[in-house]
Amino acid sequence: MLTGLPLAQPSGSESNGDAKMHYSTHQEIGDRNTQQDRLCVHRIGPFLLAAVFDGHGGEQAAEFASTQFPICLSDDLHELDAKPALKNAISHLVDALKDEYSGTTLTAALIDEAGARVTLAVLGDSPALVFQPDSDTPYCPPQHNLSLCPNDAEAIRALGLGRISEGYIWDHSGDRGVNLTRALGDAAFRDLLIRDPHITTLPFPSGSLLLIGSDGVRLNRHSEDYAERLWTGYRTAARLARSGATACELVAALKAQAQPGEPLDNVTAIAINA
Repeated sequence: MLTGLPLAQPSGSESNGDAKMHYSTHQEIGDRNTQQDRLCVHRIGPFLLAAVFDGHGGEQAAEFASTQFPICLSDDLHELDAKPALKNAISHLVDALKDEYSGTTLTAALIDEAGARVTLAVLGDSPALVFQPDSDTPYCPPQHNLSLCPNDAEAIRALGLGRISEGYIWDHSGDRGVNLTRALGDAAFRDLLIRDPHITTLPFPSGSLLLIGSDGVRLNRHSEDYAERLWTGYRTAARLARSGATACELVAALKAQAQPGEPLDNVTAIAINA
């Protein structure tokens, strides 16, 4: 059975909780004209699914993925464990969006409350940070863009099919560039971008914390602290979330750290306390 929040949430906040798990979500358009981020939070049987989709070139890919991903995953979880179910569901999206002009990231967490573990799937550069109980040093899965994943960049260069310059991968026409090395959609980059997600399983016992965001939570892109490059002020965000703050309050704390006049991207944040 699939239950949860509205699949596409252009703005606003939601929170929910029970005796075991509490989550909250928040989205803001920032200084953009449209909201291209999407999110979903659902219970699928014994699992809690939370996912962020950061769209680019339009909202169509993110809208489709956020709607179809939990449905595909729900079907696969009847027969498969978390890792193969996530891989199958993402493969379905890759195929379904192969001709779509717009693109989107996908970062998903599938939490098995009874087993006290979380399986993360990442395609693109929407950050996820997993904090174990009593720790302020998070596990961060790989981020798939040119600056944060040089191995991907080298693999794409080795194909010899496109051009990488000025921090972008350019399509064959040279008219459109993306800095992502992995994504859904982006038909113009069909033979350039990598379509395989990074999937890993971690302990997620009581007292753990999970943060998932779009790249709008990333203001400090040059810090020597890798986690800080993914989520600006992540230690503050973790402290607030553990004290009961909502995702809306985490985003407010993030915005307070922006430089005067710094443009703000679409922002999506999900916080889950075990």
